[in-house]
Amino acid sequence: TITVNNGAATAAGVYEYTNGANRIKKGSYGIIVGKNSKFVSDGAHDADVNINVKETESIGLYAGENAELEVGNHIVNADAGAVNYDADKNSILKLKGTGTAYTGKKSLLFYLGEDGTGKVSIGNTMNATIEGGTSPADRGTAFYYVGNGSSVGITDIQNWAKNNFGDGVNSTLSNLNLTMNPGSRLFIAQNAGMNLSDTTGTAISSATGANITGTDYKTFMLYLSKLTINQDVNLNNTADAYNQLEIVNSSITNANNKIMTGTQINDIAMAQENDKTLYSRNKVILENEGKINLSGTSSTGMYAKYGELYNRATGVITMSDTSTAMYGIDDSILENAGEITIGKNTIAMYSEGSTTQGMKNTGTIKLPQTDSVAMSYNPDSALAAGVVVENAGNIELSGDKNTAIYATGTPTYKVKNNGTITLADSAAINNPNVALYTNNSNVTLENTGIIDAGNNTIGIYGYETENSGDIKVGNSGIGIYSKNGNITLTGGKIKTGTDEAVGVYTVGSGQNITNTGTGFEMADNSFGFVNVGNNNTITSSFTNIGLNNKNVYIYSNDTNGSVINSSNIISAGNENYGVYSAGIVDNYGTVDLSSGEGSVAIYSIKGGAATNHASGVINVGASNVTSSQYSIGMGAGYGTTDTGTVINKGNINVNGKSGFGMYATGSGSMAKNEGNITLNADNTTGIYVTEGATAINTGTITTGTGNYRNVVGVYLGEGSTLNNTGTININSKNAKGVYLKGGTIVNYGSITVNGETDRYRTVIPFTTPNTGKELGGVVIKAPVGAATATITVNGVPQMPVVINTEARNPISVSASSVGMYVNTSGINFTNAINGLGNLTNEADLIVGTEATEVTNEKYILINDPRILGTYINAMSSAPNIKWNIYSSSLTWMATPTLELGTNKITGLYMTKVPYTTWAGTESTPVNSTDTYNFADGLEQRYGVEALGSRENQLFQKLNSIGNNEEVLLYQAFDEMMGHQYA
Repeated sequence: TITVNNGAATAAGVYEYTNGANRIKKGSYGIIVGKNSKFVSDGAHDADVNINVKETESIGLYAGENAELEVGNHIVNADAGAVNYDADKNSILKLKGTGTAYTGKKSLLFYLGEDGTGKVSIGNTMNATIEGGTSPADRGTAFYYVGNGSSVGITDIQNWAKNNFGDGVNSTLSNLNLTMNPGSRLFIAQNAGMNLSDTTGTAISSATGANITGTDYKTFMLYLSKLTINQDVNLNNTADAYNQLEIVNSSITNANNKIMTGTQINDIAMAQENDKTLYSRNKVILENEGKINLSGTSSTGMYAKYGELYNRATGVITMSDTSTAMYGIDDSILENAGEITIGKNTIAMYSEGSTTQGMKNTGTIKLPQTDSVAMSYNPDSALAAGVVVENAGNIELSGDKNTAIYATGTPTYKVKNNGTITLADSAAINNPNVALYTNNSNVTLENTGIIDAGNNTIGIYGYETENSGDIKVGNSGIGIYSKNGNITLTGGKIKTGTDEAVGVYTVGSGQNITNTGTGFEMADNSFGFVNVGNNNTITSSFTNIGLNNKNVYIYSNDTNGSVINSSNIISAGNENYGVYSAGIVDNYGTVDLSSGEGSVAIYSIKGGAATNHASGVINVGASNVTSSQYSIGMGAGYGTTDTGTVINKGNINVNGKSGFGMYATGSGSMAKNEGNITLNADNTTGIYVTEGATAINTGTITTGTGNYRNVVGVYLGEGSTLNNTGTININSKNAKGVYLKGGTIVNYGSITVNGETDRYRTVIPFTTPNTGKELGGVVIKAPVGAATATITVNGVPQMPVVINTEARNPISVSASSVGMYVNTSGINFTNAINGLGNLTNEADLIVGTEATEVTNEKYILINDPRILGTYINAMSSAPNIKWNIYSSSLTWMATPTLELGTNKITGLYMTKVPYTTWAGTESTPVNSTDTYNFADGLEQRYGVEALGSRENQLFQKLNSIGNNEEVLLYQAFDEMMGHQYA
């Protein structure tokens, strides 16, 4: 509605103009004066107006560019997005009479053109009311200020009021009585830089010169502007100057040493959104040079849409739980050069929806709680090539279940650490601290810096990985875990803790894992590489790899995979493996396991095949036979359940006692020597095959230049075969070119032992002996391979009593020249001495008479595996030893039954020898018949009295007389017959 001069003249309608062939309609208007035009009084009469306009692009009074509009008394009401008074570029709008204005929601009282050069002159009293709203978009606004991009302070506002509402000296805003309703807004400032301290209500009131009344209104909306926070801010105090501001599409800087504090849920320190279709990214720059402390949960430190977020070097951000310190979306730039500390379930830096930008940390990010992320990146699927998410600073994960960099989404990009990431211990490896993580197979994770991780942690978890930096993980940790993609190691070092920690763990398919420059430092009981994927290839050519104790440099159970090693692997400890692998193994390097005991250079499993090529050198040390830890150059298969093939085309040097050059077990396994095997210590074996495995020698097996004992060229176990077309030349005391234990030899080559080439001297067959014995009319018959023996006394068969274990009380037995002693009581039992093969080539198994303390029987069978098992195992582990088995007692006889082909003890038979065996052999003057009769009577009394009786104790003393102690038996006869008194 528009009324001019009380209805004497009216003008109303819709403003429209022509733009080329298009007719453009604008909103409703009251009075419009076009460009370079005038609407003025004649000096005697002024135009009084009463105007009501609504909606966007509607204007009450409008003076176009270089135009002049003059009215008398004026009532102008604008609502729903309309403008009361609009003076465009270089125009002037003169309000000569008294005026009343109402500016409703979403509306503007004064607009001075897009460049801010329009002028309004208020010549008389004017009362204006600005309506409030509940959101920035709903508020009514009094003034729209357009700056030139420079800083705006109180003086600038004063000058603006004088120039745009006055004559340059005085401002006519003093005629304005401005009522600010709650929720209304005093200024929209565009392209202005302001200090927070210059935006307070009293300062602005003074600067404008207007008479401003009202409470709970906003002083400024900064639009396409910049705010510098130069005083501390309390986000939870509604009267705080910062909370009186509205900031839209603008930049904010929290100045050095200034603190922004919030203690409530959902606090936000800085937040801005930018329209990328209208403005450049740098229209929204959020900077923190001071401190942001938000202790309430679900809070945000800095947020921007298509903006730039910077936590500068002096900036410190501290966040509580379930919060975000820096949050950027839609191609925002995120950089932290300061310090960020976050709580539980919180993210320090989060980027989402980017198509061109990564993010970067050069400062320090601290995660002292749990389930949090330092840097999280989730880009748009249309992300441009070459984007990098980078840590060049420090990330400290002192809590648990945290992640330093979390990369997700679907596009291709790189995550890089060239700073330092520190991870504390985790409680469990299935929910650990992780330095670099991605679930996107298109992301490459790269480490050129330092990852220092604790127990049960993972350094890098993802797919394609590049490392030239240092990675350290603690006990049970994993340096690199890859689900797919290639692994490239070109520098630095990977250091692992104990408890099966792993340097590189791969589970994918078709992966290439290449190490050309990364060293490995493995604590005891840890792995360099573990491959449990499919069709993966591990290639290692780094110069030197060190092993300590119980290390495996490369482990692979990938039957379709391959391992190519050109590295030099050196062991300083015990029980190590160089390569333990299914699939194909090719070794071109030096594997030196000479130090320590019980180490294996290369082991082939699951039907795989391992080759030591011509340039390959394998050195192995001593075995620890006592603990069954054997040193082997190349091994294949496991018992009868697994198979493998090992081929030597290079050199294997067995430098330690009881070591093996090559080993294979199980039908289908093979050990083939096409190169050289040199045996440089006692009790060493060139090739050992058993359980149906095959040995092929087309190369040379020989002893070194020293003086050795018990050296075997090839050992053939049960069902095994040797095909020799090469040379076996063994020079050693008690040497054996080939030792046959149920195996078969096909020899087309040369087998020489100590200069001899006679087959019967160089090939030693294994036989099962007849173990029967006879003494004093007592006969134990134990034919070759018989499962049981028979006992006869003067031709009468006897049935032995069986002694079983009643308790397990182990008694240690020390090694001596006699070998091992068997306690037969079934109550106390002795442990076997392992490793006798290191002491002698012939040993005794001495059967004790303790069984006579628990039975009065004269014929005893010992077959309880709890008594014999430990001796069977010890004898099996020393196959080169000749065993002599006999009773410890002069008056008892003992012999074993042996399993055919293996010579394993199946039973020990003990029988008492009659005392009459020794009658009549004493010297005179005793009548020999007297002694016989006495011995015969004594024999008939054996076993009559109960165990433990005085008479039984006498027989126990006689049983304890040892072999080669006949004189003690004679003395006993003399004493019992009373001859010592004769």
